[in-house]
Amino acid sequence: MVFVCQSQSKLSKLIVIRALYGLKSSGAAWRAHLAATMEELMFTSCFADPDVWLRPFQNEGGLEFYEYVLIYTDDFLCISHDPKSILDAIRKYFKLKPESIKTPKIYLGANLGHFLLPNKPDKPQWSMSSTNYVKQAVANVEKDLSEIERGLPNKVSLPMSTKYRPELDVSPVLNAECANYFQSQIGVLRWAGEIC
Repeated sequence: MVFVCQSQSKLSKLIVIRALYGLKSSGAAWRAHLAATMEELMFTSCFADPDVWLRPFQNEGGLEFYEYVLIYTDDFLCISHDPKSILDAIRKYFKLKPESIKTPKIYLGANLGHFLLPNKPDKPQWSMSSTNYVKQAVANVEKDLSEIERGLPNKVSLPMSTKYRPELDVSPVLNAECANYFQSQIGVLRWAGEIC
């Protein structure tokens, strides 16, 4: 990387030998900056989940409700009668990709969509599904198993053999890499259950 800098009377060249990104404090600094911005926009962080921001709102008809902004790192999901106005306010502080401002189809791996209730055909309802997330998770496991020349069985009636006795298992303890892999798979399974 080469940067050209101009100081008062002369042009100088700066050669960067190593650029440091992702310092230990970067995440905390980003979070603090984002929190200050959200507070300036009159949003309050939720006690249960600090990545959920809310503020009271009253529409033209006098109906009171809350507007929400869900934030995951640098992804924003706005839930409001007029989400574009919230994103326009956020845009004053951060650069947003114009093509990313649209009705969401996916958020954190979950498929988002609309459906209509028979008794309220004029009011679309939101739905969340883990269909694509689960398909991708299974494809990833199949790929990982194929790398060690194993695979998933085609037809099973139970998750485990009826002859398996976990209390009698004497298989060797996993090494750190395999333990990490299985912990990540538990995380994938838990998230798939959360977004069902």
